[in-house]
Amino acid sequence: MNEVLTIFTEEYKRLSDKEQEIFAYLANKMINVNYLTASKEEDKKDYYFIVTHFEVFKNYFLFSSRELTHYSLQKTLILTSEYTKKLSLNKNNSLLLLILRLLYHQKLHDISLENKVITSIGELQSKCEQFNFDNLQRFKTIDLTNGLTLFKKYNIINFKGNNFQKDDTLIEIYPTIQYIVEVSNIKQLNDKINSYQEKGDSYEENNEDKID
Repeated sequence: MNEVLTIFTEEYKRLSDKEQEIFAYLANKMINVNYLTASKEEDKKDYYFIVTHFEVFKNYFLFSSRELTHYSLQKTLILTSEYTKKLSLNKNNSLLLLILRLLYHQKLHDISLENKVITSIGELQSKCEQFNFDNLQRFKTIDLTNGLTLFKKYNIINFKGNNFQKDDTLIEIYPTIQYIVEVSNIKQLNDKINSYQEKGDSYEENNEDKID
């Protein structure tokens, strides 16, 4: 730990006063959201600042038993810790997250010219219908709104506006979702979704799926 402190101190001193201010802001931001991706236009500058000064951030987080990981190919930063409180998801939010992961997996080969994975409310709801969700109408309204709003907060997805009644409302799925739901093929995702649906209503109160 002394070595970590030495490296951090040396790297931090090399930052200008302005950079130290940005460092403090972004360190707190990473603790709050845990996931950062250059795919999100508003976070692109923040992403490149952290990558440029990666060692100082990495060693800073080590003091609080956190690990900062950089997935350069996906331009994604993830902060994890076994000690930090994790966000529990109820059954329907867990199912929604899995459906989004399934759509992401299926659409990777059809990625847009802007290198984005895009789906829509209509496509998302059609996928839910294929799995015959219980109480589908509630899932399409209350649970869909709550789940998408939550996932946007954690930089898993993005969307503009909040009209989830329009089929053509677009949702961008960020590469961060690959590290939240790690699977190697579509069959694993289908099996996981079917497994969740077999759990009873009480599962919502004792859900084991969590986000760091």
